[in-house]
Amino acid sequence: MNRLLLVDSLGAITINFFIPRLMRGDAIDTVLGQVNGSQVDPRAVESLRIAFGLDKGLLVAVEQIVQPVHNINWPSGRAGEPPT
Repeated sequence: MNRLLLVDSLGAITINFFIPRLMRGDAIDTVLGQVNGSQVDPRAVESLRIAFGLDKGLLVAVEQIVQPVHNINWPSGRAGEPPT
């Protein structure tokens, strides 16, 4: 039962991670499209993408999510300490 719960949870997390990244456009396009229409300076859009880390590849995004989880010392539950 616990194994099935773990598999289902990892599947849901994976789907929720990849679906938005497979869609056309990104969050910056969506927000600026709703606010200003098409009257947006391309330099401003690019600076927002850099600020939010959307200019990096998919593997970098996966690493940014996995790295903090990997750094947790699971027996003590403290982040940033290597496991003993």
